[in-house]
Amino acid sequence: MTIPNKTSYYFRDVYTGNFFQEWEKEYELGEDFPDFSRLIRIDSSPKIKDSSQNGSIVTVVGSNNFNILYHSSEDEKIHSVQISELFTSDDNIKIQSENPIINASIFCTFVSCKIISQRKFYIKAKNKITLDIKENSYLNTPDMDMRNNILYFKSEDVPMQTFLPPIIKTFDFEEELNVDGSYPPVENIVFSNVRLIPLDLLKNDGSVILNASAIFKVFYESQNGYVMFSRSVPISLSVENEDIDENTLIYYFLSVENQSATPVMDKYGEERIIRFSYSPSIVLFRIRESIKNLPTDVFSPTHLLECKSEVLKTSELTGITTRSFTVEKVFEIPEADFSEIYDSSSVMEIEEAKQTEQGYFIEGICGISVLGMTEKGIDCVSFTVNFSQTFPELSNDSNYTSTVSPIQTTAMISGRNTLTVRVNANITVRKYIDKTHTVLSSFSELKKRETRDKNLITIYYPSASEHLWDISKEYGVDPEEIIKENKSSFINGDVLNESVKTIFIP
Repeated sequence: MTIPNKTSYYFRDVYTGNFFQEWEKEYELGEDFPDFSRLIRIDSSPKIKDSSQNGSIVTVVGSNNFNILYHSSEDEKIHSVQISELFTSDDNIKIQSENPIINASIFCTFVSCKIISQRKFYIKAKNKITLDIKENSYLNTPDMDMRNNILYFKSEDVPMQTFLPPIIKTFDFEEELNVDGSYPPVENIVFSNVRLIPLDLLKNDGSVILNASAIFKVFYESQNGYVMFSRSVPISLSVENEDIDENTLIYYFLSVENQSATPVMDKYGEERIIRFSYSPSIVLFRIRESIKNLPTDVFSPTHLLECKSEVLKTSELTGITTRSFTVEKVFEIPEADFSEIYDSSSVMEIEEAKQTEQGYFIEGICGISVLGMTEKGIDCVSFTVNFSQTFPELSNDSNYTSTVSPIQTTAMISGRNTLTVRVNANITVRKYIDKTHTVLSSFSELKKRETRDKNLITIYYPSASEHLWDISKEYGVDPEEIIKENKSSFINGDVLNESVKTIFIP
């Protein structure tokens, strides 16, 4: 008796964890930059470019991107220096996987800059790299559709999810923004920044459209001093792929590459147009959902069978919850009395997430940077503040992963040497449910059944725990035939009625 196999695919979690990448290097100012006199601030925005596995070693390739803002007494102006260098980090995590799908993310936990001389400086940084590794496994089961009425299968619907390889796409955009009359004309751009805030994600006919808001910031020099100019513009990013439909679960990572800003003259001869060039990059993670009717047991009317089963463990993504929250705090800064605020920014990282009696609890740290005018000139101060959120609606019967991102950061002068800072942020929680299914993996003929005389009446005395399937398998009789002869003996198709004491076996 030969029945072909049917293959079903599902994903399993292979590894989740993190390791640290440290960076220490000395740099020298380029010939076009004036000497250092005072460091104002340093920002770090590391990015992952690629990840791969070789044996038990996972290799992550990324770039360290630093932006240094400093004052030079050579020309009494503010200047910015951008540095970008590739790095490669290896971690031995001892995974056993032939076809891993690796999602690596990175967060800067520490960065500092030390001025060594008027032309040299030293950068030290530490990044936390988080790895989320999954694998598509496969399961072979007998193909029930090929039984040709010589076998009877018991089956159940099993939700299966396949983790598809990420889609990575980079776009090239240009945007010209008019600096209106409320701002002075641009003389020299000190630094610029483009940040994307996702608004909504739409799936339509094999495509994904991500609507976002692009936030443009330019800190520039004018005749009247320094000015921070900011605008928001809606954009749409479209990704076409045949493996995207309504049954595809999607989450994503959004970043901006290669951004720059250039002043352009308007028709009146004033530099009141800023041309931005930037490259949004989106990484789409897709999970394909399907329902597979898989066999859990089998019997033959003519033979006793030896059956083998396999335990299928699945971790199903069942929902994504996003919540907005606000971190607000008053900071006293005796060393700096701000008279004007130019810019404020923040980064956030989750340090712990756990299930408590009150619900799913998340706590983390928020790093805040404020740039403004003080008594000694343009200066920057940095703070850290803790945050926490509880999701009482998330019960402890599931597993969760969470991410946090700041949406908007504002700072205002609330008194002498006092700043009030507010950070609006989003937390996204993905809910997973672990399930176990025991399914039939193979069977073989053990021996022939003893021939039963059809002319004799067979009466069976079932136990209260037996089902229709148990009785059918015991005698090798089609379940439908037993129901025909015992119409009132079973409820819900399979469960034995409590009042039934005997069953007629046809």
